Amino acid sequence: MKTFISVSLALVLLIGLVTFGYAQGFTARDGILAGKQQIQTAMNQGNFTLALQARALFERITADEEYGWLAHYYAAFTTMIAMDYRDRSRYALSDEEQLEYIDYALEHLDECLEQREDWPEALAMRSGCLGRKSGLKPITAMITGPQSGMAISKALELEPNNPRVLMTRGISLHNTPAMWGGDREEAMHVLEEAIRQFELENVEDPVLPSWGHEEAWTWLGIGRLDSGDTEGARNAWEHALEINPDFSWVRDVLLPGITENEE
Repeated sequence: MKTFISVSLALVLLIGLVTFGYAQGFTARDGILAGKQQIQTAMNQGNFTLALQARALFERITADEEYGWLAHYYAAFTTMIAMDYRDRSRYALSDEEQLEYIDYALEHLDECLEQREDWPEALAMRSGCLGRKSGLKPITAMITGPQSGMAISKALELEPNNPRVLMTRGISLHNTPAMWGGDREEAMHVLEEAIRQFELENVEDPVLPSWGHEEAWTWLGIGRLDSGDTEGARNAWEHALEINPDFSWVRDVLLPGITENEE
């Protein structure tokens, strides 16, 4: 509880600094770095509130001349994190509420891509958002489905070894019904390649995206479990915790779920 309070208080103070013009040398770059740290805390804890607090920080940086495009990307990312963790709680969002989150994320991704045309990281996230919108609102799938496919194809064309792009593709293949091009066996192959690329990745500038390694192992485990490979799933989730021992979705939900089913 003390950690949660201190982290939240620190972020509130940072948001205040951004709001009042980067007082005492606080810069947009500082804000991006602080927001990234808050994102990791929110993901570790599965915390909806912390994710939205981080989003508030990024929203205030979107007007910055140098880092605004990146703040738009992270505003979209934190929105999807907030949606996921709220949806996994007992206070799950309705479909309409989820669609509002997705549309908000898409607006920020469009702003990002307007400033950094064809950036694979944003294209991949846009693809994931559009894919989820197709699932929630099938009436739009004739439009959003092909848009999602074009975005991820473009991202893969530009950076075929980008681990987050590959992971997005793998998750999409897992979640898309077979009649619409989904393939869970292929999804696992793509996720395995994403993991290989994560192991090779070296993000030189800390403000750029570096997330996803433990999530790739997590989704590989989900794929293995769905195929009936319980031990394979356990192995994948243990790898995820080796990378990030604090990742609560795996530590507190997925792995205990395997144990409960075995009992």
